[in-house]
Amino acid sequence: MALLRLTCCPNGPPDQRLGADWALFAPDHDGAWVPGDYDPYRRCGLLSELKGDVRGPLVDHLKRERSLILPELASDGPVCVMVHGFQYDPRAPLSHERGRAANPHSQIYHFDEDELDVERHAHSSPWPKRLGFGDDDGESGMAVGFGWASDPTYVRGDWRDWLSTLRWSDGGAETYYATAYRTAPIAAEGLARTITALAEVFPNRRIDLFAHSLGARVVLFALRRLAEENRVAELDRVGRVILLSGAPHWLDARLALRALRRHSRSKPQIFNVIVSRDATLSRWGRRFAAFVGRAEERPRFRDRVWSLFFGGKVIGLHGKPQGAHFSAWMDLYLDLPVLANWASRLDPPLDFRPTWRGASWDHWAAFTWPPYMQFYGNILRSRRDWSLNALRWGAGRRKPIPQGRRGGGPLSSAPRGVLRWRAFFRLLGGKVGIGRKAE
Repeated sequence: MALLRLTCCPNGPPDQRLGADWALFAPDHDGAWVPGDYDPYRRCGLLSELKGDVRGPLVDHLKRERSLILPELASDGPVCVMVHGFQYDPRAPLSHERGRAANPHSQIYHFDEDELDVERHAHSSPWPKRLGFGDDDGESGMAVGFGWASDPTYVRGDWRDWLSTLRWSDGGAETYYATAYRTAPIAAEGLARTITALAEVFPNRRIDLFAHSLGARVVLFALRRLAEENRVAELDRVGRVILLSGAPHWLDARLALRALRRHSRSKPQIFNVIVSRDATLSRWGRRFAAFVGRAEERPRFRDRVWSLFFGGKVIGLHGKPQGAHFSAWMDLYLDLPVLANWASRLDPPLDFRPTWRGASWDHWAAFTWPPYMQFYGNILRSRRDWSLNALRWGAGRRKPIPQGRRGGGPLSSAPRGVLRWRAFFRLLGGKVGIGRKAE
C-alpha cells in the first residue's frame, strides 16, 4: 500500500521515561513497534539512534520499501509526511477500538473508515484515505506516517489538574503536556533526517508536510534545523506545509520563519489552518507550554524580550507571528462564514459547515470533518490551481479565498493592551474570570 510508517521515540519501553536516547524505528506492516535490531526481511526494527548515523540505515530502508510496496509510484502523485500531535505513543499496542491515547499507526494512519460520529468522538479519521491516498501500489502517491512519542497521559487543563499532574524532570516540575511540548524538538531531529532521506531516495519530487496541533511544532523545528544546518538542497525540496490548529508559540514560528528566509532559495508554502475559538488551545497551548526562551533553544536577548509580550500566543489561534516577514504564509480560518460561502461555490462544492454542535470549539474538527480533508487533498494534488498564489489571487472562475479574520468572523479585532489586568494575569499563567467572554 502507498503508506510508509516510521516511529521516533525513546529506545526503551513506555514506562522508561528517563535515561533512554531517542531513536528512529521502522514498525511492522500494521504499525506495531518492534524494539529489536532491524530485520531486512521483515523490514522493521531499530534503524539508528538520533545521535548516530541515521542516514545510511534510513536510506536503505526507504529503498527497500520503494521497490517492494511502491512499484507503481505515480510521477504526479504527492509525497506527504504526516505528523500527529499530543496524546499518542507509537510504542502502545495496536487496537481496533480506537481511542484518544493509542498508537497513531492504528489511530489515524490507516485506510479504514468508520461512522462520522465514531471518528469525531474517537478522533480516528483515516488521514491517508481522506487526503486521497489509496491502498494501492503508489498510483495515488505516497504517504509517510511519522509517529513520535508525545506522552498519551490525559489532563484536562484546569489549574487543579495542573497541580495534581506535576512531574519532576531536568527542566523542573511540569505537566504532561509541557513534557511533550519540550520533547517536540527532539522528534523534529528525526523528522529532519526523514526529509533528508526522502529527498535522496525520491529525487525530483516535492515533499509535503501535514501536521496537527503539537505536530506543527515538530514540523517547524525540523525546517528550522535543516535551515540552520544549511541543507539548502533538501530544504528546497519541501513543497507545501499544512498546519492544522498549530500549538507552536509565536516565538517558535518566528525563529523558524527567520531561518527559512535566510537559508532557503525556494520557500515552502505554509497553509496555517485555524479554528479561532479552539477551546483546547486556549486552555493548554497558551497556559501550559510557556517554554519560549529555554536554555536549550538559546534565543537571543531581543527574542526573550519579544516573547515576554507575545509568547502566550499560538499560531493555531492568532495566525502568523507579528513581525515575521515571510510572504509564503496563509492563514485560513475554517469557522468564518465567508470561507464556507467561498467553498460552497467551488466546482465541485465543499460543505465547510460541520453538522455537529460546537465544531467551532473542537480542536480536532480540522481533520474529522471530511470536506476539510478534501480541501487539503486539493492543495496537495492540484499543484497549479491550488497553489498559494492561486488561492490568494484566484484561478480561472474561482474567486480569491478569504484570508485572515475579515468577513465578520467570530473573533474581535480590537487590540488587547499588555498592561490590562487580563493580559497581565495571562502573562503569568493565571486565569481571570472577570470580564471573560463566554464561549
